[in-house]
Amino acid sequence: MISLLLVKISFFLFVSFKSSECSCTTDDDCSNFEQCLLGKCSCQPQYGQEICDDSENLILDRNKFISNGPVANVVTRSVYQCYSTCVTITLFDCVGFLFNDINGGTVSCKLYTEISQLTFNSDFSLIIRKNKKLGVCGTDDNQLPLFHECYHLLWNGNGCFSKRFKVEPDHHQSMTVSQFDNYAKDVFEKATEKFAKDSNSKFYRLICFEHADGNETNVAFYNDKIEYKGKFNSPLLDPKHVVDGLHHSNIKLGSCTILQREGAEQPQITVYLKGMHIIKKIILWPTEQQTTQLLNIYMNTENNFCSEDNDDILLENNSSTKILCTNSKQERSSSVTVVEKQQEFLHLCEIEVFSNNIAYLKGVINKYTYLKLFTLADGHSAVMRTVSLGQQYWVAINLFAYYNVFGIDFVIRTNYPLLSNTFRVELTNENPYLTYNSSKYSLCGEITSSTTTYTLYTERFYSLLCPKGGVKGQYVVLRLIGSSIVQFSIGEVEVFGNYLRHSDQQNTNILLHKPVWAYSVHSYRFPPQKLTDGLYDIFYHSADVANTKEWTRIDMLATYTIFQMAILNRDEDLHTRARHINGFVATFQEFSLDEQLSHSEKCFSNNEGFNSGEYRLWACETPFPVGRFAILFLDELEVINIVEVEAYGQEIVNDDMALLPIVNIDRSSNANSIPGKEESAQYPIKVIDGLALNTLETGFLSCSGTLTSSNTEGRMTIYLENQYMINQIGILRPYDAPRG
Repeated sequence: MISLLLVKISFFLFVSFKSSECSCTTDDDCSNFEQCLLGKCSCQPQYGQEICDDSENLILDRNKFISNGPVANVVTRSVYQCYSTCVTITLFDCVGFLFNDINGGTVSCKLYTEISQLTFNSDFSLIIRKNKKLGVCGTDDNQLPLFHECYHLLWNGNGCFSKRFKVEPDHHQSMTVSQFDNYAKDVFEKATEKFAKDSNSKFYRLICFEHADGNETNVAFYNDKIEYKGKFNSPLLDPKHVVDGLHHSNIKLGSCTILQREGAEQPQITVYLKGMHIIKKIILWPTEQQTTQLLNIYMNTENNFCSEDNDDILLENNSSTKILCTNSKQERSSSVTVVEKQQEFLHLCEIEVFSNNIAYLKGVINKYTYLKLFTLADGHSAVMRTVSLGQQYWVAINLFAYYNVFGIDFVIRTNYPLLSNTFRVELTNENPYLTYNSSKYSLCGEITSSTTTYTLYTERFYSLLCPKGGVKGQYVVLRLIGSSIVQFSIGEVEVFGNYLRHSDQQNTNILLHKPVWAYSVHSYRFPPQKLTDGLYDIFYHSADVANTKEWTRIDMLATYTIFQMAILNRDEDLHTRARHINGFVATFQEFSLDEQLSHSEKCFSNNEGFNSGEYRLWACETPFPVGRFAILFLDELEVINIVEVEAYGQEIVNDDMALLPIVNIDRSSNANSIPGKEESAQYPIKVIDGLALNTLETGFLSCSGTLTSSNTEGRMTIYLENQYMINQIGILRPYDAPRG
């Protein structure tokens, strides 16, 4: 059950000041152009702020001279003017410059296009641009590099993406420029193979493409299989709370666990995931209790750990800890275990797990399918689905954010007929339903009937690496370029890459996770919440009510101008039920089919037949409708069978109405009010978890209630962070709750 307040907020302003200077304790914490003063990295005046601002792209080497002659000599009034000349000159490619202070503030500079050898000279200093090979590597590829930055330049230049790439003394430092260049090329090429390892049992792909931090999907949330060792003293502290999506550290709210050691084994929790994953990142949220914990994390087996050296994790009270999984030997796994190493108690409120597969549980949309294609992104490769590609038919995965994609893996039957067609994987930031415009798509890779560059190996995965540096976009689109329509089977699509930013406004689904009402519901297996849950798996099914035209309404929780609406229709050849679907936008909550145009504005009326499982997008009729509620209804006596509904538009900011998160809640009775559900899942914190899941019968329970005797008040009290003038209170009631 979701409970949110719509309020008029008194005027107040939050201001955050952030210094442009980094914090430090010694000069070693700053760049060579800065010094540590009063805990801040401050630019040394002789270089100028412009050089300090660009210091991460520059090398400063004092007391050095270059053996080969310069291409230009410049006398200026500052070191920065030397640097500016080097960067902006067009007559030659300047890789760096020598400089010395003549006298009276006059600086002599020598500009170079290459560096052959460095010698000692106390009168000069050298500044080199890190992105220039002839500067950081030198002119002789058969010699060791002049600077360590040469290794980084060659590593990234050959396609591997790793900001934390480390030059290993026993391995890389013995390589010449040419040898390391060939090594980096080899690593990138072998990274195409999903399971290929080097002689040290490290996966080439994990060596080449590091796990970068980003705002991704928590794959541990909502998982109902939790195992633990230890004991807990109350349902209030049930270990299942670590996957409920709540970060509240107050142990009295029913969203945390405290496990006590029982016997000789230390307390631990294992979260089982759906599907197999390479884990990118783990975030641990502790309780507010005054304790510091030393933890160990592993996946599936104790030898499959997250960090490179299996380092212990220090978790302090009331502060989350983020762990990037840097172990290049990490195997695919379906569970994560957290162990307390020293103390008697394990305190945790949430375990968040992030997969290397950024397509996991993302929205799969398509032009045609007989059976649902959400299985392409569910982490399991066993279930095969037949898809149609070619001409107007396509399949796409909506990543729900803007990513830099490095490669695609997919399970596909090897005997599919390519004929004269080309199987292509593209990235785009444009909804694939729109008319295809090749200029708005970027190619990741393709397979033709004669292609031999892709790989097929264990678990029947095909793999394609995108061009060096990756390909950016929100939608991963599978197409067949050619004259024919081909059907073949796909079992799974996995995508790896790095998060860049939120979706653009035109690609942000306003209805995602918003609360839904419906006129009727067929059964608890097909609740209306499925329309906006973002999973694209199970459809909403209305009841077959005699002489009634069905409708459903979504509260967008703000006022929007709507530009487009879309649905993913039901498959299994029952798609004709949506033939007469309509989309409206209303300002008022109440909706009447008989008076639809009096209180709402039309976005679209469908006038064409559907394919089975088809995704369809409509541009709203102009002038664009404005309102708070999105409404779907049928013009005929038929049931609604829709998998997902989307809307795209722009919010109309209203200073008098703003959503305010509720900070706390309690109730007058702690007795179970939902029959058949565990007490630990029914605490009132579920009412303010922000989830629009309004069913009691199936899946994750996001509802609560009170159970009292006759003539006794049942009460829930919500708490705000301040005093407000309240205009509206919205309550989403479980659709299958008892009435009375």
